[in-house]
Amino acid sequence: MYRDRRSLPLLALIAVLPFFLFVSFYFAFQAQNREQAVQRNAMADAQLLAARTDGLLREALGTSQALASTGAIAATDLGLASTRMEQFRRNNPGWAEVALDDNANRARLLDLGRVSPAGPFLAPGLAPGQLRLSLRRESDCRCILISRGLTAADGRARTLHVALSNASFFKLLPRAYGDYEVSALVDERGQFVARSIADRERFDTPASTYVRRSIRNPARSGFYRGMTLEGTGNYTAFVRSEVSGWSSHIALKAQRIDNPALAFWVSIGIAALLSLLLAALLYLVARRQIEDTRAITRRIQEAQKLEALGQLTGGIAHDFNNLLTPIVGALDRLMRSDNLDPRERRFAKGALESAERAAKLTSQLLTFSRRQKLEIMAVDVAKVLEDVGELASQSLEIYHTLDCSTAPGTPPISSDKIQLELAILNLVLNARDAMPTGGMVKVRAAPVSDGGRSSVAISVADSGSGMDADTAKRAHEPFFTTKAQGAGTGLGLAQVAEVAKQSGGRLEIDSEPGRGTIVRLILPAAAAVTATPGEAPVPVDQRAVAEKLNLLVVDDNADVRETIVQMVEADGHRVESVADGRTALAALSNRKPDLLLVDFAMPGLNGAELIAKAHEIHPGLPCLLITGYWDSDALADYGVTCPILRKPFTSEALRDAMASALAKG
Repeated sequence: MYRDRRSLPLLALIAVLPFFLFVSFYFAFQAQNREQAVQRNAMADAQLLAARTDGLLREALGTSQALASTGAIAATDLGLASTRMEQFRRNNPGWAEVALDDNANRARLLDLGRVSPAGPFLAPGLAPGQLRLSLRRESDCRCILISRGLTAADGRARTLHVALSNASFFKLLPRAYGDYEVSALVDERGQFVARSIADRERFDTPASTYVRRSIRNPARSGFYRGMTLEGTGNYTAFVRSEVSGWSSHIALKAQRIDNPALAFWVSIGIAALLSLLLAALLYLVARRQIEDTRAITRRIQEAQKLEALGQLTGGIAHDFNNLLTPIVGALDRLMRSDNLDPRERRFAKGALESAERAAKLTSQLLTFSRRQKLEIMAVDVAKVLEDVGELASQSLEIYHTLDCSTAPGTPPISSDKIQLELAILNLVLNARDAMPTGGMVKVRAAPVSDGGRSSVAISVADSGSGMDADTAKRAHEPFFTTKAQGAGTGLGLAQVAEVAKQSGGRLEIDSEPGRGTIVRLILPAAAAVTATPGEAPVPVDQRAVAEKLNLLVVDDNADVRETIVQMVEADGHRVESVADGRTALAALSNRKPDLLLVDFAMPGLNGAELIAKAHEIHPGLPCLLITGYWDSDALADYGVTCPILRKPFTSEALRDAMASALAKG
């Protein structure tokens, strides 16, 4: 934390500036998005207009081709041809006129359905197979003329004309948009085909310089700035037609582009100024942060020391488990003997319970070394608080008291019993340290509903000095501590928070300066527990191990190996034991056992690697991994999926684990 109060105003300003910087960038990109959205919409409408124009032209061209292909047009019977032309005209309301010219005589043969010629010859006539699109402006017709050359039955060249009213194209123009200044269709010469403003006057007249310049552009679409014939500035989207070569033009009002662009640059300018101010403030604060950085460095060094100590502790725990395994195995076999009198059985039971407590201590050491993840199971909260009370009573001063209670009806919770005990004990000791002059530490457990989920709240309350909001917010950060140098590492609450997280719950801190602190662990009830993928318990069927099996036991520790051999031989199984992975692979190459029991931590080839190679030799071979040092991360890295048995263990535990391994296969 910053101990120099002069930094607080700067920190407050630094905390506020990013918000305004974000707002500036937000408005800048919003303005840019508005500008781009308007352009995209205009371009989309221009593309739609071009597509609809192409569709209308394709339909007209196809229909005129169908009319030109009729036998009546090719025949010399002009009456029948007139009838066919009139039928096509009635079926196509957009056709203003249909006519047939004789190229050789330069005369009109038919006009609509009339037998007598009418109207002028539309020179020049087209050779058979030729096609022409042109604009025709008359008093009664502003038309797009489709002319098609064909050959009559008598061999004469004729030209069929279909005149489409530009009203059909005028209807396609998007005139109902408030953003648009004007829209138009322009042919390849730069003449208006249809225009949303003054269409009657502008038909077949030259478009503006800006429009004609876009037509000369080789691109099929684009966006340009220009001015309408009425003198209004605009931005125009244009798309060239694939069928006719015409182009669609959608002109936006200039302010629809200029206003967002201005807002964008103003916002970017403000953001640049704020960035410079923020950089200057950060530089000032960085100069005052050197002392805090050094303090953090010292805490990191302490954490590294703890990590080294944890690794050493983990190694000791592993060796201790190897020592406990023969002891527990021997005491377990002794307890099952029928030759013990009651006094000897009582001694053996006491020794076995002591060995099991030693195994529990080893598990706590592994937890301290952070070499194993939580074993999620149903945990009796009342029993946990009872055990914590016994452990904490040895650490509390005479002027501190501990009051633990569990509300009636509190269900079991989903967590790791040992980790949970350590977490609650950690909270109790923190509460003790918060009351240097003495006081009562209250530990309560009660059922709660957490977002509709059945949960249990375990709270640890003290009446000590308390914390302000900022301190409470950072209290569970790694390496953060309010204790004097050397009195704490800042890892305690971080470990408690990790226990809550891995258990599927959360940590809450309620504290005020001078009014004490309440820390709550909200953990899910056991009924809501779901098995982790790959860790679902395998149903134990003791019949699987009732048969006499051929087993291969691999362990580098001779005492542990002999203990396992004696346990399984006592059940009548045939056992071969080896001391390392290489020898085990040689044995597996000669024969396939019914079950492979292998230690994890071995020199040369560890248990996980041996299992992988064994499955290459004998796919589907049932395997059981036995370990006294469960490095969860290492096992995850090796992809271990077979059942795992922790050292030390009893004959019954070994039998159950073997049954699970055989069931899983």
